[in-house]
Amino acid sequence: MGRVYGASWLDAPDQPNLVDVDGAIAFVVGLADVGTLHGENASDYVETLIPLRTTSDAAAAFGSYSEGFDLPAQLDAIFDQDEGNGVGTVYAVNVFDPSRHASPSDVTNLDIKGAIDALGQKTGLQLAYDIYNKIGAFPKFLDCGAHAAKTGIRAELDVLCNKLGAITFINAPFGVSGNDVIEARGSDGDFDLQIASRNVVIAWPGVRILNEETGEERIDVYSSRLLGIALASLVSYGPARGISNFQIKGIEGSEVPVDYIPGDATGITHALRAAGVVTMRTSYGQGPVTEGTESSAWPSDTDVRAQYHVMLTSNLLRDRYLKYMDQYKDLPASKALIAQIEHGINSDLATLSTGDYPWVYGGSFMFDRESTSSEMARIGDFDFVLDYSPITLMKTMTIQERFNYSYMDAALGLST
Repeated sequence: MGRVYGASWLDAPDQPNLVDVDGAIAFVVGLADVGTLHGENASDYVETLIPLRTTSDAAAAFGSYSEGFDLPAQLDAIFDQDEGNGVGTVYAVNVFDPSRHASPSDVTNLDIKGAIDALGQKTGLQLAYDIYNKIGAFPKFLDCGAHAAKTGIRAELDVLCNKLGAITFINAPFGVSGNDVIEARGSDGDFDLQIASRNVVIAWPGVRILNEETGEERIDVYSSRLLGIALASLVSYGPARGISNFQIKGIEGSEVPVDYIPGDATGITHALRAAGVVTMRTSYGQGPVTEGTESSAWPSDTDVRAQYHVMLTSNLLRDRYLKYMDQYKDLPASKALIAQIEHGINSDLATLSTGDYPWVYGGSFMFDRESTSSEMARIGDFDFVLDYSPITLMKTMTIQERFNYSYMDAALGLST
């Protein structure tokens, strides 16, 4: 296998090692019955960042799914998608507090959204900001399952993603058709999916989950599975592999059938992709497979960063190099120091453009002497330029058929 995310940086000759920014970090908010599970120690699992790396970690912290307590189901969905190399680290927050919530119905949208008090103490989604202080990196993925559909939550997720350089996955409602989803991207839909953000991926349809204890099926969100696939893909293949064309593990199937005919540009899967929705298809002998590469910014935003994998690559490179450059802040400016910074990042870019799973086709990093004026330099403002080409995906492949009778002539020994 080629270079995978989390590997050591290439040592630049005579330079300090560059430090990895681990992008396989997710932040998940939901509800868990920690009172029943942990008793008098329940407060240790309320409004607290709990790092998880395995299914057993999740079960020990938050138990199993029960009606209304969705956090264990979200975590199961994520860890189910492991490709064999893990899914990185999931920081989970339970906002159900048995000391003040009698049941899940008592949890409000404000509990999910969270707040920051005068002393800087955070709750709910706002706890995402605290992850940097713990590990030196922000989460690259945010998820709050079905709660994202609640008033104010979707908008708050987008705000957080903008600030943290993250991506989130939201769900269309249960019980709607693909055409309903497409119409909801416009102003005349029966529900609202009018969001155009490179940080937000829309997921449809819901998925069917088997309750192993009762043998009955229930409908669950698609978004947590996409998050798990995003993490597993990043760990195993790097950011350019994306989230499309992966088997969706741990489900019985889609909530509603999604018709798919290979090569048919008029089908519902093609229409959903064109509307900026990630859907799924069912392939013979494989089961449900993810289908789609666009964020909700598409099609109103045709910039290449409207594609999920390009936005993820951009986020990771920015974090990677800003963190590397931190060690040079407030040092005396000189040509030698600038050259050292350029050399270190250019060496890494060379590594990221090689191997079985490159991040970019190539790139360069340089001090911008044109935009950095003398006046700027005097007060310590220095501009640099990261120039690169992101990986492109073969989203549509067309076969042009033509007859060449020279093959017949040769086979039959005919004169031309």
